[in-house]
Amino acid sequence: MYNRALKLFDDRIREWAGVACQEWGFPHPTSEFFVKIYRDGQLVVCCEIKEKSGQAKRLVGRMKSFATGVNVHQADRGNDALRKAKYLVTKRPKYFSVVAIGARLEFSVAYPGDRAFELREDLVPFV
Repeated sequence: MYNRALKLFDDRIREWAGVACQEWGFPHPTSEFFVKIYRDGQLVVCCEIKEKSGQAKRLVGRMKSFATGVNVHQADRGNDALRKAKYLVTKRPKYFSVVAIGARLEFSVAYPGDRAFELREDLVPFV
């Protein structure tokens, strides 16, 4: 019951955030990464925020399962890892980070192919 109520609450928050962002001209908050850092118009860092360290580690593990070839046309609703992987191969940031309570996972991102990526443990530099 609690999980069902939490999901309903989460869905309502996402709905409200989507409407607010649309009114103010911002991208929908669930469509991309939580934090994006640009330098001279180029995307440098994407950072995702999760509540728990296990969620952060699972996200990275699932993203790595798409690393050899991301189908950018595949539906990604409800598949956060695929959505993030698609974003990496289309926007091509230099660094990727996931933070959570008790975890900070930082990577440089290499792109060995058009729709492939490789996460390499690294520190995100001061930008």
